[in-house]
Amino acid sequence: MELHWKDKYDDLENWSHLEFSVQNSPAPNLKLQSGNNQKFKLLKNEETVFWGRVDPEWYGVHFLRNNNNWDKEDMIIPPISSADVEKIGSSSNLRAWSRFFVEKLKNSSYSPLQDGKWRLNKCGFDNAFISNRHYHIWLVQDIHEAFSANKPEYIDWGISGSDRIIALKEEPDNDSGRVKWFKKLATQKKCPPILVWYLNCLDAYIILDGHCRLKANIETDTHPEILVLNSFFEIPVEQNERRQQAILNQLESRQKEPTKKKIPVDHINKLLLEAFDDRPLNRVFTKSKASDDLENIWNEEVRSFINKKGVDHEELSAMLE
Repeated sequence: MELHWKDKYDDLENWSHLEFSVQNSPAPNLKLQSGNNQKFKLLKNEETVFWGRVDPEWYGVHFLRNNNNWDKEDMIIPPISSADVEKIGSSSNLRAWSRFFVEKLKNSSYSPLQDGKWRLNKCGFDNAFISNRHYHIWLVQDIHEAFSANKPEYIDWGISGSDRIIALKEEPDNDSGRVKWFKKLATQKKCPPILVWYLNCLDAYIILDGHCRLKANIETDTHPEILVLNSFFEIPVEQNERRQQAILNQLESRQKEPTKKKIPVDHINKLLLEAFDDRPLNRVFTKSKASDDLENIWNEEVRSFINKKGVDHEELSAMLE
């Protein structure tokens, strides 16, 4: 697998995200499969991590997590050590942490990376923390439902999407050594970021690394730093030469009228940027492999939960309809 990365900055020259391209990647062992009737599932090797089905009316998605056991040998990211934390330092050093995670994903046996363009973006908790036309900035509203025990559960997209983080593992024990260590780091603002992967089919983020860290943040009532992995493609921007010339003519004409109020420099810069910015637009998407026989396999596997304890049979029936 070959990776080529570069740091990207916003219009105010603040670090925005790490952008990287993947070439000559092997077939991923963590991958999405999709089939008929808006059904899909995530596979780790040949083991199902979760099943999903988009609501026929597109109001949300049904989600059913499998009871996977994740041994240290098959973790997506190896456990973060105290040496890693000391080397990188502050949890807000997202530029360094993004490189750390990309390196680990490159060498992971369970990386979701495939050939194409990818990004690691920072994530916010404030509605004012929004995207511009080129670089999407992700938003999370609440972290406390990540370990929801409902099986299955319905993720309501509402008007603007779910903004949910979803755990792939059981909720960690609050008394575990890892959680206690990360709680201490969280209060010191040194707790490493949580790595999540945005999936279009869920319109939500799944945790690739950081279940214990998220538990520590919840217990200490601190906002975690979150890095969002997502693949994307670019759309070229066509320049409107007539609009560009009209803006230049108006600015020139205004400058020749000394009695008129001067246009603020920030406003002029914004006009020129919008008119002459030729950077391509980005569109987020998640790759999946289509399968003709997925629906029959999916139905059989989901129905196997009917007689299991702790399953919401009403939700399961709705998922199977």
